[in-house]
Amino acid sequence: MDVIKIDIDTKKILLSIFKPVVEILESNLKYDYVYDDVNLTGYIDKSIEPAANKETFAFKYGTGKIYDRVVNHLSHLGEKYIIEKFDYRFWNMHDQEPLIRFHRYYEMPDNDEYRFFPHYDYGTITFSYCYNDVRGMQWKTIDDLDWKDMKYDQNELKVFFGQIMDDFCFGKTYHRMINSEPEKIRYSLTCHFDLQQKFLGSDTVKKRLGIK
Repeated sequence: MDVIKIDIDTKKILLSIFKPVVEILESNLKYDYVYDDVNLTGYIDKSIEPAANKETFAFKYGTGKIYDRVVNHLSHLGEKYIIEKFDYRFWNMHDQEPLIRFHRYYEMPDNDEYRFFPHYDYGTITFSYCYNDVRGMQWKTIDDLDWKDMKYDQNELKVFFGQIMDDFCFGKTYHRMINSEPEKIRYSLTCHFDLQQKFLGSDTVKKRLGIK
């Protein structure tokens, strides 16, 4: 798993949406953001994503000024990372507007093992940022025997490889959220990059995730 050290400007941009999104998720305003199962945007709870004990506000460009700023900034970071890690050709295969997902993990009963079951992401690259220090996120590759704890650092983006990276001979990153601190709410943000549809043929995100 790669790590990207972020500068103060990136941190400010990530923090700029924290309060507005938390206010949405903690009120009935969240129901105004009806889930769009084509663009994968809007409000998401366990009725849509049953493997996760959390709720999510997902957005792309056009949601609002403060959200557009996050999309633009993370898109530039993704461009820089993918070009440096791979090359321009691979970046040019991408849909250059990433999907941003803000997550609020619920407080949990002690006897529940997972907040989010083991999985890998659908696209190529995912950036993950955690807003508060709550233990439980773990990761591994397919070759690893043991899960590794993901250390909290508010000055880092963690980088996961998604399902499609298997096609390019890079191992995808399995990750899960175990219930280490059930009394704490966890806030995080993920930024998902994917290839343009013309490079995916008939494979849609829903098909790759096994969603009917």
